[in-house]
Amino acid sequence: MAAGTPILIAFGSNLDPLRNLTQGLIRLHRELPLARISTIYRTRPLAPPPGEDPASRSEEPDFLNGVAISHRDMDPLQLKKRLRHIESRQNRLRSGPRWAPRTLDLDIALMGGMVCDREGLTIPDPDILRRPFLALPLAELAPELRHPLQGQSLRELAAAFGPDPPGMRRTPRPPPCCRPFRPLIAAVLIRDRPDGQARSVPNTWMVRRASWCMRGIRAMGRPASRVRARTAKL
Repeated sequence: MAAGTPILIAFGSNLDPLRNLTQGLIRLHRELPLARISTIYRTRPLAPPPGEDPASRSEEPDFLNGVAISHRDMDPLQLKKRLRHIESRQNRLRSGPRWAPRTLDLDIALMGGMVCDREGLTIPDPDILRRPFLALPLAELAPELRHPLQGQSLRELAAAFGPDPPGMRRTPRPPPCCRPFRPLIAAVLIRDRPDGQARSVPNTWMVRRASWCMRGIRAMGRPASRVRARTAKL
């Protein structure tokens, strides 16, 4: 069993998401070694707040969303500062509208059974109960972990949204060159081992795997025949 508090970090991007998520997760892994990454979901932008024209969001690109898990004991406010620094490295701007497109979001969803509400940081993230693109990947990584306020397991909370929530869909399975990796796993230097642990790998190996993985991810949304034809060349 992994030592340390389970820390679940939600991530998302809808501005050049492949590049920003890859680079952002690499930086996150260097700050906070990751153990696993969830399935990546493609989701539509959230509905605009009251008073905003819905048509203003119709042309916004989809998000790629997911969750990463690490096991470490650390101060939540210090972790928040590290996440904001990574976001700024990816040119994330927080001076615009709250619902504007963004290069990278990194948010603390859960830190074990911690409850925190200070200095602009709320743990657990209230969106766990409202957003399926957060609840489902959390349940995938830590299904038996209980919400410290609701008392329900993450599996139970995710089940309330159903297996196929509207406005979001799973990304395709990774191409053969990336198996048994999920999309973006290789890019953050992680490889699964039979004992359930994870290990970092050399940068040269990472670069090759990340390149292959990125080529496969770019096939998302294309007809299945084109995906097969492209991945067959990798």
